[in-house]
Amino acid sequence: MSKLDRIIRLINLLNSRQSVSLKTIKTVCDVPERTAYRYLNSISGADIPVYYDRELRGYTLSSQFSRQISNLKLEEVILMVLALKALAAGVNSEYRLSVSRLISKILALISAPIEEAVRSAESRPMGNHQDHSEMLTACMIHAALECERGIVITIDNPVGDNRQVEIRRPCLLFRNGWRVTGTGCGDKDGFPLAAITKVSIM
Repeated sequence: MSKLDRIIRLINLLNSRQSVSLKTIKTVCDVPERTAYRYLNSISGADIPVYYDRELRGYTLSSQFSRQISNLKLEEVILMVLALKALAAGVNSEYRLSVSRLISKILALISAPIEEAVRSAESRPMGNHQDHSEMLTACMIHAALECERGIVITIDNPVGDNRQVEIRRPCLLFRNGWRVTGTGCGDKDGFPLAAITKVSIM
């Protein structure tokens, strides 16, 4: 496990508990006491407000800070992270470092494993004049699968209003291209990704 992985694990730990003892930090992050203190200092240095609560006898995050991210929907967090990554690709190294720190902070503060979905989106080319809708669709479905969430898809209907389909247990299948199907889909062949104009995560 890398240092970044351990720090993200520590932030997740702080975000999911009222307080965390030094012993728990050492155990969960698999680090000695001195390193645990260094990680806590690194988190504070990244403007994540962590402090020692004497009554609880442990370290805790400011509740106001964690609420700011937890109030966002999962799809909003994904959109924000992907937008920041697109921004990072077009700025100088100083700004890129700041954007990268912000992305790490956001990912650490949400209780959903979306890192792999974001990485899969990054592997697709992001040109300046390209429509990224299909990439976003794939990323949202990937995140919903990893988080075991249902989705609502909007299907492009050239002859009338777009229709929405709620899929409680989505899955992907490959049949002449990638399609999404699942419980509640109503179509055993599923819907091609190219026909989906929007995915909302339930």
